[in-house]
Amino acid sequence: MPKTVLIILNFERAFSGLFLFLVYLEKKIMKTNLAMVCLVLLFLSPLTAQIKQTPATFKNESLAKFLSEDILSRIKDIDVPNGKVTVSFTITKDGEVVDPFPENFKERILALNALLAVQATSKLWNPTLSNGVAIDKKYKIFFSFIEDVEKVELEFQGIEAYMNSGKYKKVLRLLERNNLQYSNSSTYFSKRAEVKKKLNDYVGFKKDSIKAQELKNEVLGELTIITKGKIKRVVSIGVVETKDVIRNQN
Repeated sequence: MPKTVLIILNFERAFSGLFLFLVYLEKKIMKTNLAMVCLVLLFLSPLTAQIKQTPATFKNESLAKFLSEDILSRIKDIDVPNGKVTVSFTITKDGEVVDPFPENFKERILALNALLAVQATSKLWNPTLSNGVAIDKKYKIFFSFIEDVEKVELEFQGIEAYMNSGKYKKVLRLLERNNLQYSNSSTYFSKRAEVKKKLNDYVGFKKDSIKAQELKNEVLGELTIITKGKIKRVVSIGVVETKDVIRNQN
């Protein structure tokens, strides 16, 4: 047989063998990759499973009533300035309050009273549940101390009156005028989302609804306390327990 023909035949055999080897190798790689994918999915499945988390709840009848009475019992005979305080803290799986810390405040007397009120709630909580298991979780409560009671009450009354009469654009203007004052309030964003939905602003409705939900996940309460003279009272409260409905309390 001519050498040229032998070379061609040997080349064809070598090429055929290489082709079969590559096919075999591809199948092995595919099986390996498939096995790896299965292992990764098996490992991640507990992590990607939906986590159902239930926020901590106050054991007593009303968180707002407890906090306001605690604060008012200490400031009822003194004049206090206007201002805001955010108190962040952790509720442990045993229902205790640990690591309370006042934030975003200018007046120390307000920070101190808000801090003491939150500390007083220790061991009065049902803990946060994650898929039925008690866990530690960090929360916040917002306190507002203001003097102009008439302005606050008129604004709340105006919002409700405009809502009831279908004047949603006026409600939106009132709400947006107070955007900075209530920028950390889930109640505020829930109300604004409701108004935007009425105005068919579905992009704004979705955005505010998401913001409200984010705040609800970390905010347990929002209190506004009137500090005019020596007349101290809570005029508006929005808390998770009451589904963030603003209400008047004399």
